Amino acid sequence: MILAHPAFDSIDMTSLGDDMLAHNYFSNDSSALVDIMTLFWRDVPPERRCGLQARPARDGTVWEYREGVCPSNDLIGVISYAQSRHLRTSNELRTLVADLLSEESRVERVMSVLDQILDAVR
Repeated sequence: MILAHPAFDSIDMTSLGDDMLAHNYFSNDSSALVDIMTLFWRDVPPERRCGLQARPARDGTVWEYREGVCPSNDLIGVISYAQSRHLRTSNELRTLVADLLSEESRVERVMSVLDQILDAVR
């Protein structure tokens, strides 16, 4: 059972598997790490983070994580670098992503996620 309340965001990551304490999901799948990094980097609300879908619950909303939706391997490097260099604008991030990723399709996929993040904090 996932605890839900309007005062906090509940993220259901059971799609990533269970361990004995149910707390190793972030190390078992890089996409879960991207979600945590996004939260810490820009304090992005769940509706703007990649891979989360709202599910009504008795006392609020639970955000269900959808595995494989985000380009997580690319995002880990980009978010880490952007945070360490204090990059904040879409243009700064696009330059970084273009420098780090060789394929235009990967650049566009990562930028669509980053633009959604930036829209959340404007």
